[in-house]
Amino acid sequence: MGGHGDGVWKRYIELEKQRTKVDSGIEEKEVEIEDLKSEMRDAKEEEDRIPNEDDYRYGEDPDLEEEDFYEEDLDGKGEDSILLSLEQERMDVNENLSDSKKSLKIAVRCLARLMAKKDFILDEYTKLKNKQMQLGTTAIGLKFKEGVVLAAEKRITWPTSPLYPGIVQNIMEIDNNICIAVTVTVTGSIANASKLVGEARTLALANNISRCQPMVVDSMCQKLSYELADQIHPFVVSLIAGHDNNRPSLYYSDPFGSFQQCNAKAIGLRSEGADRSLEEQFNQDLTLEKAETIALSILKQVMGEKVTPNNVDIAKVAPAYHLYTFSELEAVISRL
Repeated sequence: MGGHGDGVWKRYIELEKQRTKVDSGIEEKEVEIEDLKSEMRDAKEEEDRIPNEDDYRYGEDPDLEEEDFYEEDLDGKGEDSILLSLEQERMDVNENLSDSKKSLKIAVRCLARLMAKKDFILDEYTKLKNKQMQLGTTAIGLKFKEGVVLAAEKRITWPTSPLYPGIVQNIMEIDNNICIAVTVTVTGSIANASKLVGEARTLALANNISRCQPMVVDSMCQKLSYELADQIHPFVVSLIAGHDNNRPSLYYSDPFGSFQQCNAKAIGLRSEGADRSLEEQFNQDLTLEKAETIALSILKQVMGEKVTPNNVDIAKVAPAYHLYTFSELEAVISRL
């Protein structure tokens, strides 16, 4: 990575280190607080076990006469000596109890500060994530009655090197029933996106071999979530479309590995506006033709330029994956 991407990645690593340190501190303080509460309970029980002067003088047995109880002084000690010993024991217990209360107050205040710091870190995470979600190439996913349509632009928004001419395929097949649309959000993430797609294909192939059936979309998303959360593929945002159990599925991931199921979603540049348009136009009874038109018309709006078969891709999973040919793209574009 370099430039913008390098700075974003460093900030992410810094936040991750802070979060780990704070989580460790919170765990330690919670254990300390529980230990202090236990100490206070033990001290209170010990204080309750120490007899007061009246208990000592007359004992717990109401039939025991005062002069009889005097004769039972322990170890031959006198009454005053025993009473002083009991009072000193009570003072020691109260002192320990007071120290535990002070330590508990300090620990609770420290825990409150750590929790506030964690909230700040999570807020920074959210800001960083939302910022990255608004970068990269635009892709749109939309469910219809029989499947899912994906539409994506073919360009990259971050110049990387002469090896990348600026046009890439952002919709790729994972398995016969699953495909993925990826958008890279920072410089250098193209290789990460390619690696993520490769690992998804490996997972699907392994599942086909071991279980002799296509992989469930939800299981695929869970496994890819682990990869993203482990920072192997930083800042790759994706839409995963699939068809299993006789129903279509659509998921999207944020840059830090969290997957969510949805009916329609836009990712990449100006995705907020695209999401609003999708919300207005989506309904559960969409046909394939209508879903194609909605996805491509919204993509055209956010791209701000004329769409052609050379700068956009469309694919569907219904129930099998199919990437549209040049002539099929022309047919959809002609309906706009």
